[in-house]
Amino acid sequence: MSTELVTVDGDASLTDAIGLMERHGVKRLPVISNGKLVGLISRADILRVLLDE
Repeated sequence: MSTELVTVDGDASLTDAIGLMERHGVKRLPVISNGKLVGLISRADILRVLLDE
């Protein structure tokens, strides 16, 4: 577990979220909007989206 919490803004692009995951070596990102937790995105979620295209 890391000590630094890495989050992504709810308006961020999928590319931005993937970049954050890669830079910080995390598999999941909390999604924040207006300072509140609104969701969670994981590598599995991204793969599912990419495979459905």
